[in-house]
Amino acid sequence: MKFISKFSKGLFTFITSGIIMILSLVSCSGDIDHEFAQHRAFFRYQYVATTPPLYAALNNPGMWCTISFPNGIYRFTLLDGTGYDYRPTALDSYTRHECINGFIVGTPNLPDFSGRFDLRAYDRVCPTCYEESAIQRDLTLTAEGKAVCGRCHCVYDLNNGGLLIEGGPGEKLFRYRINYAPVQNILIIQN
Repeated sequence: MKFISKFSKGLFTFITSGIIMILSLVSCSGDIDHEFAQHRAFFRYQYVATTPPLYAALNNPGMWCTISFPNGIYRFTLLDGTGYDYRPTALDSYTRHECINGFIVGTPNLPDFSGRFDLRAYDRVCPTCYEESAIQRDLTLTAEGKAVCGRCHCVYDLNNGGLLIEGGPGEKLFRYRINYAPVQNILIIQN
């Protein structure tokens, strides 16, 4: 009889701890804020060192470069208007770019907690206009590291994870994964 009592107490403790563990894993699953966007993105570029606006943005904290694709060319533009156009070759067409409205690429002006300046890549579309009305509105960059929408007047902080800092309720900028290999001279943006 004593054995059954100890067995039932142990079983009760085991089942209770299992239920608590399962509830702790499931309880916050809807509150997760994803760091990266759920939208598809891909861009591969192997001429970073010979593209001054992109090279400057990747190697200098606080600088940002937009990448757009007008009429089939790759256009790289800094805030001051310095630009560079690249005409893709037939080989480049095998790795076709994919995004909503281009990219904003650069390095935040403040390091992260480990003291590193991690590269960032955002989509160049206003997420508020895109989510509410499916409008692909370009963002305009400012000298303070902000991205501004001319339609809804939302302001996003590029140096702080693309957070919405002015305007109505909305999402932060769509962020993508970015890898830059200086030795191989290759930049890859993807999700």
